[in-house]
Amino acid sequence: MNEKLQKYALIAEILGGIAVVVSLIYVGFQIQQNTTERRADSIESLNTGYREIALTYVEIKDAGVAWHKVLDGEELTKRDLDVMSDSLFAHLMLLEDTYNKHQQGYIDDEFLAARTSLEIMRVTLSPQLREVYESMKDEGIYTESFIRWFDEEIDKAGAG
Repeated sequence: MNEKLQKYALIAEILGGIAVVVSLIYVGFQIQQNTTERRADSIESLNTGYREIALTYVEIKDAGVAWHKVLDGEELTKRDLDVMSDSLFAHLMLLEDTYNKHQQGYIDDEFLAARTSLEIMRVTLSPQLREVYESMKDEGIYTESFIRWFDEEIDKAGAG
Protein backbone atom coordinates (compact mmCIF):
# COMPACT_ATOMS: atom_id res chain seq x y z
CA MET A 1 0.00 0.00 0.00
CA ASN A 2 2.85 2.36 0.90
CA GLU A 3 4.47 1.67 -2.50
CA LYS A 4 1.22 2.43 -4.24
CA LEU A 5 0.97 5.80 -2.46
CA GLN A 6 4.55 6.60 -3.42
CA LYS A 7 3.76 5.88 -7.09
CA TYR A 8 0.72 8.17 -6.93
CA ALA A 9 2.78 10.86 -5.25
CA LEU A 10 5.46 10.54 -7.93
CA ILE A 11 2.87 10.73 -10.71
CA ALA A 12 1.26 13.76 -9.05
CA GLU A 13 4.66 15.42 -8.75
CA ILE A 14 5.41 14.80 -12.44
CA LEU A 15 2.00 16.13 -13.46
CA GLY A 16 2.52 19.17 -11.24
CA GLY A 17 5.89 19.83 -12.88
CA ILE A 18 4.36 19.54 -16.33
CA ALA A 19 1.57 21.93 -15.30
CA VAL A 20 4.14 24.47 -14.09
CA VAL A 21 6.07 24.25 -17.37
CA VAL A 22 2.88 24.63 -19.42
CA SER A 23 1.84 27.61 -17.28
CA LEU A 24 5.24 29.29 -17.78
CA ILE A 25 5.06 28.77 -21.53
CA TYR A 26 1.56 30.29 -21.55
CA VAL A 27 2.68 33.28 -19.47
CA GLY A 28 5.66 33.79 -21.80
CA PHE A 29 3.34 33.74 -24.80
CA GLN A 30 1.01 36.26 -23.15
CA ILE A 31 3.93 38.59 -22.33
CA GLN A 32 5.19 38.38 -25.90
CA GLN A 33 1.73 39.10 -27.27
CA ASN A 34 1.29 42.05 -24.88
CA THR A 35 4.69 43.47 -25.89
CA THR A 36 3.80 43.20 -29.58
CA GLU A 37 0.49 44.98 -28.96
CA ARG A 38 2.21 47.73 -26.97
CA ARG A 39 4.74 48.25 -29.77
CA ALA A 40 1.96 48.55 -32.33
CA ASP A 41 0.00 50.94 -30.08
CA SER A 42 3.12 53.05 -29.52
CA ILE A 43 3.82 53.38 -33.23
CA GLU A 44 0.18 54.16 -34.01
CA SER A 45 0.00 56.78 -31.26
CA LEU A 46 3.23 58.46 -32.33
CA ASN A 47 2.28 58.43 -36.00
CA THR A 48 -1.01 60.09 -35.10
CA GLY A 49 0.86 62.80 -33.22
CA TYR A 50 3.29 63.42 -36.08
CA ARG A 51 0.42 63.48 -38.59
CA GLU A 52 -1.50 66.03 -36.51
CA ILE A 53 1.53 68.30 -36.25
CA ALA A 54 2.24 67.96 -39.97
CA LEU A 55 -1.32 69.01 -40.79
CA THR A 56 -0.64 72.28 -38.96
CA TYR A 57 1.60 73.34 -41.83
CA VAL A 58 -1.22 72.74 -44.29
CA GLU A 59 -4.10 74.13 -42.26
CA ILE A 60 -2.39 77.18 -40.77
CA LYS A 61 -0.95 79.38 -43.48
CA ASP A 62 1.47 81.17 -41.11
CA ALA A 63 3.01 77.84 -40.09
CA GLY A 64 3.66 76.80 -43.68
CA VAL A 65 5.12 80.18 -44.58
CA ALA A 66 7.36 80.20 -41.51
CA TRP A 67 8.63 76.68 -42.24
CA HIS A 68 9.48 77.64 -45.81
CA LYS A 69 11.40 80.64 -44.51
CA VAL A 70 13.41 78.29 -42.30
CA LEU A 71 14.07 75.98 -45.25
CA ASP A 72 15.11 78.93 -47.42
CA GLY A 73 17.40 80.32 -44.72
CA GLU A 74 15.42 83.53 -44.37
CA GLU A 75 15.18 85.65 -41.23
CA LEU A 76 12.00 84.95 -39.28
CA THR A 77 9.67 87.76 -38.28
CA LYS A 78 8.41 87.90 -34.69
CA ARG A 79 5.19 86.15 -35.79
CA ASP A 80 7.12 83.51 -37.75
CA LEU A 81 9.38 82.87 -34.80
CA ASP A 82 6.39 82.53 -32.45
CA VAL A 83 4.77 80.00 -34.80
CA MET A 84 8.00 78.05 -35.26
CA SER A 85 8.74 78.11 -31.51
CA ASP A 86 5.35 76.55 -30.81
CA SER A 87 5.97 74.04 -33.56
CA LEU A 88 9.43 73.21 -32.23
CA PHE A 89 8.03 72.74 -28.74
CA ALA A 90 5.36 70.32 -30.02
CA HIS A 91 7.80 68.42 -32.22
CA LEU A 92 10.38 68.02 -29.47
CA MET A 93 7.73 66.86 -26.98
CA LEU A 94 6.68 64.20 -29.47
CA LEU A 95 10.31 63.31 -30.22
CA GLU A 96 10.97 62.92 -26.50
CA ASP A 97 8.01 60.55 -26.29
CA THR A 98 9.41 58.64 -29.27
CA TYR A 99 12.84 58.53 -27.63
CA ASN A 100 11.33 57.22 -24.37
CA LYS A 101 9.39 54.51 -26.19
CA HIS A 102 12.62 53.57 -28.00
CA GLN A 103 14.41 53.32 -24.64
CA GLN A 104 11.63 51.00 -23.43
CA GLY A 105 12.02 48.80 -26.50
CA TYR A 106 8.70 49.66 -28.18
CA ILE A 107 10.20 51.64 -31.07
CA ASP A 108 13.04 50.45 -33.31
CA ASP A 109 16.13 52.41 -34.33
CA GLU A 110 14.85 53.14 -37.84
CA PHE A 111 11.61 54.73 -36.60
CA LEU A 112 13.50 56.89 -34.12
CA ALA A 113 16.16 57.93 -36.64
CA ALA A 114 13.56 59.05 -39.18
CA ARG A 115 11.85 61.29 -36.63
CA THR A 116 15.14 62.60 -35.26
CA SER A 117 16.59 63.78 -38.56
CA LEU A 118 13.74 66.22 -39.19
CA GLU A 119 14.07 67.73 -35.72
CA ILE A 120 17.82 68.12 -36.13
CA MET A 121 17.13 69.99 -39.35
CA ARG A 122 14.46 72.12 -37.67
CA VAL A 123 16.83 73.13 -34.84
CA THR A 124 19.91 73.70 -36.94
CA LEU A 125 18.66 75.39 -40.13
CA SER A 126 17.69 78.58 -38.36
CA PRO A 127 19.94 80.33 -35.84
CA GLN A 128 16.78 81.82 -34.36
CA LEU A 129 15.28 78.38 -33.78
CA ARG A 130 18.59 77.15 -32.36
CA GLU A 131 18.34 79.95 -29.78
CA VAL A 132 14.78 78.88 -28.99
CA TYR A 133 15.96 75.30 -28.53
CA GLU A 134 18.80 76.38 -26.24
CA SER A 135 16.30 78.39 -24.22
CA MET A 136 13.97 75.40 -23.93
CA LYS A 137 16.88 73.28 -22.71
CA ASP A 138 17.67 75.84 -20.02
CA GLU A 139 14.03 75.99 -18.89
CA GLY A 140 13.99 72.28 -18.08
CA ILE A 141 11.07 71.48 -20.37
CA TYR A 142 12.61 68.18 -21.45
CA THR A 143 14.37 65.48 -19.45
CA GLU A 144 18.13 65.69 -19.13
CA SER A 145 18.60 62.26 -20.71
CA PHE A 146 16.59 63.30 -23.77
CA ILE A 147 18.49 66.58 -24.15
CA ARG A 148 21.83 64.81 -23.76
CA TRP A 149 20.84 62.25 -26.39
CA PHE A 150 19.42 64.85 -28.80
CA ASP A 151 22.50 67.06 -28.50
CA GLU A 152 24.66 64.01 -29.28
CA GLU A 153 22.51 63.33 -32.35
CA ILE A 154 22.95 66.94 -33.49
CA ASP A 155 26.73 66.60 -33.04
CA LYS A 156 26.77 63.27 -34.95
CA ALA A 157 24.92 64.91 -37.81
CA GLY A 158 27.62 67.56 -37.91
CA ALA A 159 25.04 70.22 -37.28
CA GLY A 160 26.15 71.18 -33.78
